[in-house]
Amino acid sequence: GEELDVFMSYCWANKEAVKALHHSLEEAGLKVWRDEAQMSGGCSLFASIDAGIRRCKVFLALMSSAYVVSVNCGREFALASDLGRLVIPVLLEPMQWPPAGTFGPLLAGKLYVPCHEHSDKDTVCKLIDAVRCAL
Repeated sequence: GEELDVFMSYCWANKEAVKALHHSLEEAGLKVWRDEAQMSGGCSLFASIDAGIRRCKVFLALMSSAYVVSVNCGREFALASDLGRLVIPVLLEPMQWPPAGTFGPLLAGKLYVPCHEHSDKDTVCKLIDAVRCAL
């Protein structure tokens, strides 16, 4: 498949916030992979996610309290890390940093982009700039 700029890794509990962010990233001209947008009936979810992560340059970990306890989000994050993808953590809500648990050692020392529900355009622009710098 074609190369992608961004893979959006998120927990379904946050899918409305993620949809709006996806729209902003695409409006900025970035090629984005998000499961709901890329998949149709009959697709293998895990095979499709695997292909998306392998084709992306930047892995956006859209962090929330639900994300950090999700087994599937942890698997996506681990695959992206193992493949050497640039990971940009994005905080969808105020939370402890680094988060406790599985993600703590993986994210210690990493900078994150806060992008809470009511973030202004400036915050979204900062995220787009961070992605562009990584490409």
